[in-house]
Amino acid sequence: EVSEPGRYYLWNNYRMVFEGESYNRSEELPDAYQISFRDGEGRELDLVGDLSITFNGTSGSRRSIGYVEIGGPTRVEIEVVGSGDRRVFAFGRSYFWGAFRSVGLAMVLGFVLGSLGLGLMIWGFIRLAQRNGRSGETERPPGGEPPPIRGKER
Repeated sequence: EVSEPGRYYLWNNYRMVFEGESYNRSEELPDAYQISFRDGEGRELDLVGDLSITFNGTSGSRRSIGYVEIGGPTRVEIEVVGSGDRRVFAFGRSYFWGAFRSVGLAMVLGFVLGSLGLGLMIWGFIRLAQRNGRSGETERPPGGEPPPIRGKER
């Protein structure tokens, strides 16, 4: 059951534990597997081959087989037929793009906030230097002559 439109991937979970059984298969599917998709009205959906995404984590390893574009909420029926060894397949959105967007957003925010912090530091140093420069000056009266220096004369 798909609740929103988007790109949904079929995954080959080639290394994992599923329902108490350990699977350690090759990343590639053996020849002669036939995969078909149908929506809730029985129309065939086109599978676009895409082996570009691989995920390795503590829960297992998976590789994308391909994806289908789904236009709206519908029930999706997937049929995988082949004479090879038993495999575990999964169907869903790619987590890669969500993670990629999060990392990209974090990098942009880091750059912006870092630049802002650097700018504030520079502004603070300039203000401090200006303040220190003024405190070392002697005040001149409105006539323009500096006040006499008092001290011991030789």
